[in-house]
Amino acid sequence: MCFKLKALKVNLLSHPSQTLYLNLMIKLPPLLRFPVLLLASLLSLLPVSTSLHAQLLIEVTEGVNNPTPIAIVPFFYEGTDPLHENLTNVLVNDLTISSQFRLLGNKSMPDIELIETGKVGYSTWAALDIEYVIMGKLVDLDAGTDSRSARYKIRYELFDIVNRASILQNEIVFSEEEYRQAVHRISDAVYEKMTGIKGVFSTKIAYVTVTGDDPAKRLYRLEVADADGARAKVILKSTEPIMSPAWSPDSKKISYVSFELGRSNIYIQNLVTGQRELLSGFKGINGAPAWSPDGKYIALVLSRNANPDIHLVDLATKKVQRLTTSPAIDTEPSWSSDSKRILFTSDRKDGVQIYEMELATKAIKRITYKGRYNARPRYTLKDTSMVMVSQNESGAYNIISQSLITDDRKVLSTSFLDESPSVSANGSHIIFSTKRNDRGILVVVSVDLGIKYYLPYSRGEVREPAWSPFVY
Repeated sequence: MCFKLKALKVNLLSHPSQTLYLNLMIKLPPLLRFPVLLLASLLSLLPVSTSLHAQLLIEVTEGVNNPTPIAIVPFFYEGTDPLHENLTNVLVNDLTISSQFRLLGNKSMPDIELIETGKVGYSTWAALDIEYVIMGKLVDLDAGTDSRSARYKIRYELFDIVNRASILQNEIVFSEEEYRQAVHRISDAVYEKMTGIKGVFSTKIAYVTVTGDDPAKRLYRLEVADADGARAKVILKSTEPIMSPAWSPDSKKISYVSFELGRSNIYIQNLVTGQRELLSGFKGINGAPAWSPDGKYIALVLSRNANPDIHLVDLATKKVQRLTTSPAIDTEPSWSSDSKRILFTSDRKDGVQIYEMELATKAIKRITYKGRYNARPRYTLKDTSMVMVSQNESGAYNIISQSLITDDRKVLSTSFLDESPSVSANGSHIIFSTKRNDRGILVVVSVDLGIKYYLPYSRGEVREPAWSPFVY
């Protein structure tokens, strides 16, 4: 019975909307824990609301105080076949959700003839208080041919109106299937040129959706989409829970926990071929997979020794190495960027706290001391800080950033039940799940600028987000 209780406790720690129960479980005597677990299970069966369309929607709520004014001139198109999506609209959407730019509307654009001649018209733009202008042309390279896989070329240019100079020019050739990704790369390049921070518009997000009012017909989906929520693809469907998606360093594979066989198993799935393999199916808990940035290992939680501990799986040999041996629950590993350290969550002392292990020596040190609940750590900003879920004095669970040098803290979210933070590839943004109107939604916030936007799922709940590394 003790083993089963501990297994359930670890799942509660990492399962969306159930983190409230872990702290309670740790404080209760053993004989009272089973009723609490039963209550948690019953709460997980509550109806999930549904609507018509299954997609993520973007709602920008907060931006910087003084956004940079920029104009994106509608790109000229040389081709005969109609485009599936407007290139300019994708660019506008990318820069809008960054909340760092004020976009000039089409109705305010200057004389189109002036633009078409190729003259920038610095004085015209300056009169409109525009500081930067993006112009470009899209060419269908296979126009008039029988090619079944059209190729395109985009040439674009970024102009600094204040200094009257062209500051970025590039040309991209791509296939029809790569159309939207190519536009995201333009957004990345423009964003980096203007902010000095590498853009993440071309990265991906993975997440789990849950639909179905009838618990007996509830459906879980593991999905992957562009960073703006578009082009969502279902990777796995199951009537049993799917949890803890984690990206490989090359963004070509995802590991996750699936209960499709009636217990937790960890799988790795190739996003290109769809092929998947069972990574860990030991008796007991198999949970919280995390890829090392060098691609050699996956850290995970196993209870095959009767206690949940952090383990390493060597992906080349499949050899399993146990890292922690505490009688407490050790879970939620997260790697440093050099693959030499791991943050993890443990209830070994003073409630639920965060610890760090040096892999070379196996030395462990405690990281958090404020409060009795700090969990789900993730390194940020070149490993000089981390984000985590922390319970405040009012009982709310929020996303907190903490310096690993000074221990200074910053509150990044203010809802009651914020969970599952994941860090963008450039370290500047955090995506996490929360509740709004009793529905699970995703939220993106910037670490430093106070930018925030929502990604609600238009049919049911969305949870367990994971932001991909850079996609090449």
